[in-house]
Amino acid sequence: MFPADALAERIVMEDDVIPLGKPIQAADGSLLHSISVQKGQVCLVFCLADHLTDLSVDNLHFTCCQ
Repeated sequence: MFPADALAERIVMEDDVIPLGKPIQAADGSLLHSISVQKGQVCLVFCLADHLTDLSVDNLHFTCCQ
């Protein structure tokens, strides 16, 4: 079953940290195990990986805008 809308827009209600199931490599080469978000940020979550068994940087789409 697939989501009705492949894009979910959320506004962060309080400062928080989003843990990642697997670390991802940042542009500077460091490994990120979580993503910090601030109150008021708009986060766009692409719901395209629902049917995947393994998430990698190539198929994970998560964007936060200020």
